[in-house]
Amino acid sequence: METLPYFDNYVPFDPAGSSVSFNGLARSGETYVGTYDGQYGEYAARIEDGTQTNYQPLGTYYWHYTTCDSTDCHFYNGRVGYSHFNDMNASGVAVGDSTLAGSGSSAIDHVSHAIITDVESGEIVDLTPTAYRAAATGINNAGEIVGWQRADGPTEGFRLGPDGNLITLDNFGSSVQPTAIA
Repeated sequence: METLPYFDNYVPFDPAGSSVSFNGLARSGETYVGTYDGQYGEYAARIEDGTQTNYQPLGTYYWHYTTCDSTDCHFYNGRVGYSHFNDMNASGVAVGDSTLAGSGSSAIDHVSHAIITDVESGEIVDLTPTAYRAAATGINNAGEIVGWQRADGPTEGFRLGPDGNLITLDNFGSSVQPTAIA
């Protein structure tokens, strides 16, 4: 199966050192990325040399609202916080998405951005600082990244080159969400 392009990064089993809730999404050699059950939702994780490293979201979004009827008032609150790794290239660079810190009156209002791992520091970095919602969904061995972002209007696909050049993929008036790049 590994000779087929789709299965090159396939994670067929839980790697050594993974937590019980680890869900492997991509691999390069013996390095794996995916998600695990974090404090407020799914969090990104990387397993290398049998050790799992967990990545907190860029921030957590807190929401609350109050409703009142003729007899009393009710207070509702919660939080949204997640980070995901969706793909990884042969150099071990992973891409995905993460929530940002904020607050509002509804969980649906949370903001999430596309992320990439900084190989030097091991931290996750925001790739789409001006987006409302975004995710990086694929990265190839040349360092080209594809994903999607939404600001005001339909979801736009993008290709981000290793030189930082961002190309918006033509959406023909509809939403576009690319998932892989060769």
